[in-house]
Order: sequence, then C-alpha cells, then structure tokens
Amino acid sequence: VKHRNYLVHLVSRSLTRAKLSAKEEWTEILRELQNWPLAPGPRKDDPMFRRLVSAWVMVGTILLGGSVKAQRPFPADLVPKRTALERLSLERQWFGVVPLVETERLLDISIGGDLLFAQTSYAMVHAFEAESGRLIWSAQLGERSGFARGVAANSFGVYATNADTMFALDKKTGRLIWKHQLGTIPTSSPACDEERAMVGLTTGKIYAFTLKSRDDKGNETILTQPLEAWNWQAGGPMLTRPLPAENIVAFGSSDGKAYVVMADERTPLFRFSTGGKIGAGLAGFQTHPLL
Repeated sequence: VKHRNYLVHLVSRSLTRAKLSAKEEWTEILRELQNWPLAPGPRKDDPMFRRLVSAWVMVGTILLGGSVKAQRPFPADLVPKRTALERLSLERQWFGVVPLVETERLLDISIGGDLLFAQTSYAMVHAFEAESGRLIWSAQLGERSGFARGVAANSFGVYATNADTMFALDKKTGRLIWKHQLGTIPTSSPACDEERAMVGLTTGKIYAFTLKSRDDKGNETILTQPLEAWNWQAGGPMLTRPLPAENIVAFGSSDGKAYVVMADERTPLFRFSTGGKIGAGLAGFQTHPLL
C-alpha cells in the first residue's frame, strides 16, 4: 500500500542522516506529513489517512518532548522526608508499596508477631516482614466485600475475616488451612493465641475456635477444620478485639460491659459496667485489662 510505503521510506531515510538529532529528524517528518500528496494513495479526508497522521504525530510529540519519567504510584509528599522524621526523633527503617490494581484501595494495616498485614478492598491480604518490609505472600479472601477487620497471627497461622467468613492461612506460605462460615457479619478483629482463635459478631456473640488436636501421647496436630470451643452472648455488637491472656480472655461490647472469662472452658469470671459503649479495643498490663 503506497501510503504505508511512504511512511516506511520516510522513517528509514531520516534514520540515515547521522548528522541530525532525533528532534530534528522528527520535526522534518512532521513537516513532510503536512505536505502529504493527494495522489496516489489516500486523500487527506480519508479516515485511514487521519488515523495514520494522528498516530505518527503522537509518536513524534513523545520523542520531541524528551525523556519520559515513570509515574509514582503515590504522591511523593505522602512519604515523610528524613528531616521531618528527625524532628520527631524517628528514622525510616523501610517503606514498601502494597500491590493495588484498578480501583482497589488499602483498607487496613495490622501487625501480628513478626509480620505486618495489609488488607485491601478487593479482599486481598498481603504479608510483609515487619523488620525488612519484604513482601512474603499474598492471599485472596473470597469475594470482594469492601471491608477489612484486621488480622491476627500466632506461630503457625494467620486469621482474618471477609464478609461472613473466617479464614485461617498458613503463616509461612499464605495457603488456606480452613475457612468457616460465621452466619453473620463480624464486627471485631480476630484474636488468637496458640490454642484458639476468637472473633466478635454483630449479633453480640463472641466465638472461640479450637485450632489443635492432641492424641493420647500428647502429639499436636493443626486442625484443617475449626472446632467451636465456646461462645458468649452480650447485649450488643462485639466491637472490640478479644484480648486473650494465658488462661483468661477479656472482651468488651457495645452494651457498655467488659467481660472476663476462662479461655479453655465456658466459665465466666466477672463482668463490670463502664457506663458507655466499648469500642476500639482492649489492652493488658500485667494482670490488669485496660479499656
């Protein structure tokens, strides 16, 4: 096709002019394109002609504009500069980027032991080494829900929720160990110790699940399906992350009460009224739970 040959010839001829710079070559190409012959070949009002000229003008414009800089996935001013950190007696140990696509958003960051977890609106959880920032694994927690409630971890497992499902993942690889339908939406972040994982629900219930089994010789096996250890019913949605502490578990509810129960059996120890909803979470200091 003649108009295609013309473009090929024009480019190859210009590339033999060693004395011309790239900008000068493309300036001449664009100048010659403006004087495109009406015949033989397509007319200037031909759609094919307009598409070809537009394409070559775009290429020439890019080259004439000099080097192209890669775009940052986030604004540069979002990362604190060293001088700003020094004023607070801080220094940056590392920084990393959470993999996001399309309209995906970062919803939650939590720490469990030696790992840092980032959860997104596409039901993805990414595990990073807390000391180095190295991305270890990524896992998909079912369908997109747009909510994230935080992550808990012990020495062998990672526990998270999405929609009405609780997931247990292998801590080293992110592979699924089990998933369990809760029957309703969780309102608290999961919590765990080496024996149990716990989560509070919008119904006001808190469930604890046994994570291991033991044979007659005391050998432990990680369960591939959780066993319900116990549950408690409060007077409102369970908004706080449960606080396991050796043989006891403390949790708070939107009914304004804090509860302390035994960890390995369904036995209450005490509860007390705080005079208002308990949100955020609980903390512990020695033998004292803190609201």
